[in-house]
Amino acid sequence: MEVVVDLSELTGYSKGTLPFRYFGVPISAKKLSKIDCEVLIDKITMRIKRWGTRHLSYADRVVLVNDVLLHIHSYWASIFILPKRVLKKTTICRNFLWEGKVGSNKSPLVAWDLVCRPKK
Repeated sequence: MEVVVDLSELTGYSKGTLPFRYFGVPISAKKLSKIDCEVLIDKITMRIKRWGTRHLSYADRVVLVNDVLLHIHSYWASIFILPKRVLKKTTICRNFLWEGKVGSNKSPLVAWDLVCRPKK
């Protein structure tokens, strides 16, 4: 314990505890739960709500989903193994693409796996 105190005095850093946030991502010693990933879902939902007030064309929504929303999701997925319940929340992106809103009951015109294919 003396070594930790000496190092903290020498460097000027204080001893921290887990969990904490680093660049908006929760850092923890255990596997992420659905509650830990609510920040990700809230981030995506808030962006859609901001964009939903504008009258965007389908092409504009495709660009926003591919270049912004799915990259936020991919960033988190590159760091953590996301829970299945969080992965199923990509319906938020699908609903925004087809309807321009967060929630929708309308069935999509094209299968989601076709939309998410990589560009050639």
